[in-house]
Formats: sequence, C-alpha cells, structure tokens
Amino acid sequence: MRITFVRHGQSEANAAMVWQGRGSTPLTAEGRSQAERLGERIGSREYDLVLSSDIERAFHTAQIAGHQPHQQMEVWREGDIGAWDGLTEAEILERYPDEIAKLRDGEDLPFGGTGESMADVRARVSSGIDDLVDRLGPDGQALVVTHGGVIAAAVRQVLDLPTEGRFTGLMMNTAITEIDVRPDRSMKLVRYADAGHIGGLVGFAARMHGEGAVVVDLIRHGQTDANVNNRVQGQTDWGLNDRGRSQAEALGGWIGQVDAVFASPLGRAAETAAIAFADHHEPQHHDGLKEIHMGEWEGQDWADLVANNPELGELWQIGDDFHRGGTGETYAQLRDRAGKTIRALAGASNGPRRLAAVSHGGTIGAYIRTLLGLSSNGHNRIGRLANTSVSRVVFLEDGPLLADYNVTYHLETNYPA
Repeated sequence: MRITFVRHGQSEANAAMVWQGRGSTPLTAEGRSQAERLGERIGSREYDLVLSSDIERAFHTAQIAGHQPHQQMEVWREGDIGAWDGLTEAEILERYPDEIAKLRDGEDLPFGGTGESMADVRARVSSGIDDLVDRLGPDGQALVVTHGGVIAAAVRQVLDLPTEGRFTGLMMNTAITEIDVRPDRSMKLVRYADAGHIGGLVGFAARMHGEGAVVVDLIRHGQTDANVNNRVQGQTDWGLNDRGRSQAEALGGWIGQVDAVFASPLGRAAETAAIAFADHHEPQHHDGLKEIHMGEWEGQDWADLVANNPELGELWQIGDDFHRGGTGETYAQLRDRAGKTIRALAGASNGPRRLAAVSHGGTIGAYIRTLLGLSSNGHNRIGRLANTSVSRVVFLEDGPLLADYNVTYHLETNYPA
C-alpha cells in the first residue's frame, strides 16, 4: 500500500517564526494559496482513505486541496513541545540552553520539559501507520495531511534512522512525502519533501542557498529504450528515446536557474543535461557521475539475468557486496566514487551556488543512502528514482543534508496520466 503524507500549509505561527506543536493558529493567505496549488496537483487523485490531524491548519489544508478528511485523528497531531509552544527559536535557545544542548548531544528528552520526546512521537506515528495497514490492506491508497515533525518521525521509522542526529532539512509547507508498505510490513521511502507545485527551488534548500550554502540538484537522466525494455545499462552508452527527450524539456521548463551544470559523459545523461539546460550553461562532463559498471551483465534483460542467477535475489536482499557482472564495480566502490565526486563538485564552488549534476539512478541512490547512513542491507528502504527526477542536497558547515528526494512535479504536469 502507499501512504501519501502532506505537511499543512503555512500557518500564522509559521509566518511569525514561532514554534507550534499542538498549539493552533489558522492558515495565512499564503498557506491557503499553497493548499490551492496542492489541490491542483492532487485534488483529482483518488484515495481509499483520507485522514488528517485534528489541528485546524492540517484539516483546513486537506479541505482546500479538495480532500475532505474521513477522520481528524489525534494520532496525526504534531508533537507536543510543552513549554516551548508559542516561542520563537531564539527565545527557546535563550531560556532552555541546557535542554537544547542535551538534545543536540543525542539525549531523548521530552520537548519543553513536559512534552513528548522524539521516541514518543515516533512510536505514535508507527502505531498510526500500523492502523492504516490494518484498515486498507496491501493495495490501499491513503492520504494523511499532518505536520512536519510527524512526517519526519515517519521517515526515520521507514529508514530505521536513529532518533539522534540530523539527516534531512525542514520540509516546505504542503510538501509531499510518500512511503510504500509491503505485505510483510517492511517499508520504503518513495518521495520526500516534494514541493514542486510551489516552485523549482523553494523551502529549506532555497533558504539555505540564500544564506550562503551550496545546493546540488541531483538529476537522473531521461528515459531510454533500455529502461522501457528492462535491460541492464550500467556504463553502456544508451541514448534517450523520444519520451526521455520530452522529459528533459519538461525538466528545463520547471527547474529554474542554476550556476553550473555537470553531467555523466554517458549519452543518456549528457543529452538530458544538454536539453534541460540549453538556455543556461554548457554541461561539464565528469566521469565520477557515471552509472555503476555492471561488467558482463550490461545489455542483458534483467528478468533473464535473475532467472539464470537465482542467488542474486538473496545477495541483494542481505546487502552482500560483489563485483557486478564479475568484472564490474562493487556497490562499495560506487558509494565511494559518488561521494567523492559530489563532495568535490560542491567543495569547488566559490560562494553560494546552485549546481545541477545529471547522473544515474544507481549513482544518485548510492550517494543518498550513504548520506543517510543506511547500511548496505538497508538499500531497499529507498525507492527507485524516476527518470529526470530531482533530489537536492544542501551543504552546510557541519555537513550535507537531504532537502528532498525524487521530486517529479514537472513530469506530473506534462504527463498527468
């Protein structure tokens, strides 16, 4: 089953930069406009069950977006932040420095002295997901309009991330996050913090870029015939098909201005970059952005490959690493190469810059799994990237954070079916 989480539109407290947990303030005019744009995107979609938090900023967002909640539920409320509710971040830092320091050191304390801890929120959200699975079964579709803290807790649960530490940026109001729940109740993250209906560069990434951070847009190439026919590509030089070229054109019409463009030299990535950024910059080719080398498997049909090598399914399931196709790269080698390449591109930037790096699903996925600290046997906790999807990483002084993952608004706009 699939659960689509949506953060509520901008509230008066959001606009005033005031922390709100279970406190309630209405949507601003901007928040209502965000919900309307969300509705243009998902208003016609059909869900078996629509739920929301019972706090007004959440259920009003759902209503404006065209989905009247079947239930407004306490389980989907924002986390209780105790005495911090209604204070600005500066006020919290000034009044509660010891508690903030302990939280940053990884202690799982109740927020605001009397509120919930991160573990409490995570346990509550996990129970909400279990309830949805019980109610809808393996083929159900659910929409849950809720809060940023709740969605962050759900993502940590899906990815099995520790409670302490920071891995992702704050999500934009009305951003979409999707997870799939398998019949065995294991889960994977399909999409994270996709606010493409608001703009090409918005929210956390836009704010950090404005404050001097480097933002890297990681873009998967457009569709190839090998994608359609389910063939192993690796570093074989497939070009785009007609749909892939139109996807690249749609990407270029939505993504906005960047300061530099890098691309894998493989034809499908190089052509995607050339089409999407034709009016901006000539792409600079970089071998480090190539797809994983798949050795003797390249060009083979995936189904035939698995049928003739039944041990592959088990190897991938347990995360065992091996040279692909006998003579290709290991996943560890790909992780290392992707990490070094993307860090080097970001580090070479002089001043606040936005960089586009057009690469491949395996390469981008390997980098993001490493960024999130996922082990090799956690590879199936993140879903496959769509052709020409965008995933952004923000490079801060204390390290990179994932701003969003698998953003595809430009594809939905041009291919609504």
